[in-house]
Amino acid sequence: MPNGINRLIKHPAWLSRQCSIPCENIKYKEWDQMRLNNNATLSPTPHFVKCRTNIGKADEIESNVLVMGGNEIHDYFNTFYKKLMFFDRDHPPSVLGAEWALRLGASTTESQIFSTLTNEYDIFDYIGALVARSGILQLQPWIARDLKASIQQYIPDLPLTQKYDSIHIRRGATSLTSIENDEAKRYVVKYWETKRGYYKCHESNPFLCVNYIPFVHYLRQYEDIPCNGDEDDSDKDEDSDNGEEQEADGDNDRDQVEAEVEDDDSNVRLVYIASDDKTEVQSEIEALPKDSNGYTLLPTTDEDGDMTSTSCHRFKFIFSNYISQDRIAGTSSCEDRYQQNIAAVADLMILSKSNLFVGEYNSNWGRLIRTFRLRMNDKFKIFNGESLTYDSGEGMKVAWGNERPSPPGW
Repeated sequence: MPNGINRLIKHPAWLSRQCSIPCENIKYKEWDQMRLNNNATLSPTPHFVKCRTNIGKADEIESNVLVMGGNEIHDYFNTFYKKLMFFDRDHPPSVLGAEWALRLGASTTESQIFSTLTNEYDIFDYIGALVARSGILQLQPWIARDLKASIQQYIPDLPLTQKYDSIHIRRGATSLTSIENDEAKRYVVKYWETKRGYYKCHESNPFLCVNYIPFVHYLRQYEDIPCNGDEDDSDKDEDSDNGEEQEADGDNDRDQVEAEVEDDDSNVRLVYIASDDKTEVQSEIEALPKDSNGYTLLPTTDEDGDMTSTSCHRFKFIFSNYISQDRIAGTSSCEDRYQQNIAAVADLMILSKSNLFVGEYNSNWGRLIRTFRLRMNDKFKIFNGESLTYDSGEGMKVAWGNERPSPPGW
């Protein structure tokens, strides 16, 4: 097996220029100790480590390696590379910006567009779409193989050849019991304050029922989406003055149509749910109304929060059956850690390739999914004032929080 990140990610030759992996004689624990000794958090400009590649061979060379982990990369970017990305942005076009875009596979026109951008959100969205298109992040063949096997074993009900939606619910870093994300907590408190008096709440906090935003709120993002098979009703009221008899006939017709729709499985939206709180989400789904076929219905409520009816949407939800063995046995074997990683990447791929994505961008996972779904817009559309990027599917629905995530480091 290859060393380092090449064990997971296929490094494209055009990016590595086919250079060999530096200093292959140094093992992981040694690299990690170098990272700890050269802490970029304490010293924002870490020093390079000198080591030799192809020791004892004719093509032996000395390499300078910058050793960092995830946190160090974030801090290093925040204190150094962020400034470079905005180099001379006050007076575009930026020659350096154009060169960066070209290195990521941008066309001449696309690099020129990128060089003129001054808004940090636009810059990162454009770069994100370039990265998604470039092929930099490709899984190694054996990882792709194990992903396929994992999906077939643990998510057999998800037909990847058909359209499906996805909902991502991350509660570990967004609930009030977590200290990871103060911004997310603010949205949770705001949500439950609007529901005050209509829910049985915790005695410790009269404003809260649970310390997270419930699943039904994610589901409500479908309320402005037409149901499958719905047609334009603009011409259906032209003859509405023909008396009560026609109105009664209309009611009978509507009842017949609703019965036919309920018997038609093609009208059901298939939705994959990825969550770190699977058991609770499943119990919330069980509490929602169902039709005669067992499909979940989207409830509509009045101003007091009481359910008044259901919308025409019907849902079939799919979860992964994967259960981490180390959580059961209290162990953490290499094999189980590998399976956990495979299951996590499977979630990421399923969410990224879904037809419609519903989630939020208060977690790194949600932001990464958004980046993978970004696509470059046509240059002529951009010149005509349309957005720089678009979503690869039917769209992304933000259940709560900021509609557009902040760039990394902000």
